[in-house]
Amino acid sequence: MTAMTKGVLCAANQWTPLATGKAKVLALIRTPSGSGYIKTGADTPLGAPDPDAAEGDATFDFFPIAWRQPVSLAFDDASTNLYFYPDGDAPVAVSVIME
Repeated sequence: MTAMTKGVLCAANQWTPLATGKAKVLALIRTPSGSGYIKTGADTPLGAPDPDAAEGDATFDFFPIAWRQPVSLAFDDASTNLYFYPDGDAPVAVSVIME
């Protein structure tokens, strides 16, 4: 499988797919001082991330990431998608390498 690099501009206040149907993913926020949340799943997540939600609530299940903190993920199959939700009211650019 050939690796691919792309930039993704993630709009504020919504989940944006970073990688769909890829088994290996490396993601890094490009926007200086940017931060946000990642989540995996087959479908686009519903609801904004909420660190104050109750454990077990779908809005509580996310992984925070920040500028200059790369995230590397490997899945057993290529059916898991990776989504990003910017923290704040500004879009955030994310670099993604996937295979």
